[in-house]
Amino acid sequence: MQIDIRRFYLRHTRLIGIHNASKSYLKEVINFMVSRGGVKPFISKVASIKDAPALHELMESRGVVGKVVMLHEWD
Repeated sequence: MQIDIRRFYLRHTRLIGIHNASKSYLKEVINFMVSRGGVKPFISKVASIKDAPALHELMESRGVVGKVVMLHEWD
């Protein structure tokens, strides 16, 4: 697998790989990292679910980096 390392450098990200790991081992590692706070999503926008059409346009235009969270206002 070839990777353009510049994309990682410019985004200040890390790439961690495991050679020949089983699916169960990868699940165990991910669960461990999540439980220790080692995996944190980058939330770029939080908005009302009423703004869903605009948020979808934003995501489709690639105008967002990270996750978009839509909140529902329960009556």
